[in-house]
Amino acid sequence: MRDILHISMEDWEGVWRRNQNVATELAHRFPQHKILYVNLDQDFSYALRTRQWNKVKSIWKNGMRPSRPQKVPESPNIWLFTPLKLFPNTLRLGQYWNKVSLRRQVRWATRLVGLDKPFLYINPYSAAHMPGRMGEWGTVYDVGDDWVAYETTEQRQQAVKRDDDDLTQRADAVVVVSQHLCDLKREIRDDVVLIPNGVDVERYKRVAADASPPHPLTEDWIHPVIGHVGTLDSGRTDVPLLIKVARAFPQRTIALVGPINLSAEDEKDLKAQPNVRLVGAVPHQEVPHIMKAFDVHIVPQQVNSFTDSQNPLKLFESLATGLPTVATPISGFRQYPHLIHLAKDAPQFIHAIQTALHEPGGLREERQREAENHSWKKRVDELVAVYEDIDRKKKLN
Repeated sequence: MRDILHISMEDWEGVWRRNQNVATELAHRFPQHKILYVNLDQDFSYALRTRQWNKVKSIWKNGMRPSRPQKVPESPNIWLFTPLKLFPNTLRLGQYWNKVSLRRQVRWATRLVGLDKPFLYINPYSAAHMPGRMGEWGTVYDVGDDWVAYETTEQRQQAVKRDDDDLTQRADAVVVVSQHLCDLKREIRDDVVLIPNGVDVERYKRVAADASPPHPLTEDWIHPVIGHVGTLDSGRTDVPLLIKVARAFPQRTIALVGPINLSAEDEKDLKAQPNVRLVGAVPHQEVPHIMKAFDVHIVPQQVNSFTDSQNPLKLFESLATGLPTVATPISGFRQYPHLIHLAKDAPQFIHAIQTALHEPGGLREERQREAENHSWKKRVDELVAVYEDIDRKKKLN
């Protein structure tokens, strides 16, 4: 194994998804190697345009330079680095300079940390300009979503596709989370590796066995609790379905836990439901404790080409808790009809919740046994095999 330069699509302190879990498992497994985890950049021009004066002052006081990499206390061989972006990408010259500046900043951080010919792990398609310029030994492009399908304008779709296709062609290895993405990428190359998402099974086991009092956020919830964990996004979440669920169960708490990225109208409509609790984002360590208060877990996602490309973390978290789960037939969940209650419209969804509230107890253990097949440890075993294959090929050449 080698040091890793990890270009992430998520901030370390944000919602924990694939990036943080993979980096943490690799750091634990290879303590002699260093990982530089690159957060999303601080966007100075955006802070200026939106009058975020505290952020503007902070960047200015730091001399318009990024801060030095900082160690992660619980993982001493992981360093966090947050680059600084000065210009809007809408300007062609600004976009060019931002890319040049990002590479310089990251190379500076790699020197400070002391990475030695690291593997370059790229999650965002926007880092297509990096391979071959970072002093890396080899590049892995890890694709978690079909971002071309996410964009709503043809111009943006074409721009994203250029970067995505370029990275797919140039990376030493391409890893994807879903069969849908695998099929897309195999139109460009035939050696794509499918490694789905995973779950920290042991953490959920510990919480399930813990007899401590309920999490403070859950103390006033009325049981049975119908709960959802994950980002609420108007482009992905079926908000009208959520509202119908809330109205169908007026005496139940509908707990919605996770970052809120809704339109003003959608957020207003949800807040208007007296039994809905918009909890917002919580630290990732607390998620299992909050889910312990759920009686039924719901996943009301829209079914479209973008969500079809995903391999939702919520699937494996659902299995790890053992909770009865009701979901729309999105990618991942439809592969487990014997463990997940699938429903394609509001009447079916509401009926499935009623069924889930009275399901036999044996299914809980069956879900938890299935979750053990999808631990992050097993997923990282597969990723390490990809790194080793790159290393072997490089040495032969």
